Amino acid sequence: MSCELEDWSSELDHLSCELEDWSSKLDHPSSELEDWSSELDHPSSELEDWSSELDHPSSELEDWSFKYLSTFPEAPGFNPGLAYK
Repeated sequence: MSCELEDWSSELDHLSCELEDWSSKLDHPSSELEDWSSELDHPSSELEDWSSELDHPSSELEDWSFKYLSTFPEAPGFNPGLAYK
């Protein structure tokens, strides 16, 4: 019976070491997690470039909208969506 108790006690010691390792990871997040959170604070340049496109539409889009508006003058009851059917 005492051997079983000693085995059980050593098992508890081993588990407590694992628990300490696990809790230390909670106190000090991995660098991967820190890198990920820094991405939230400072969006990547790719995202910044994409958002700048929203603020300043490309000249191609401006040209398209100008051609579209000049091609289809406003008229009462005119629906430009039907012109392509």
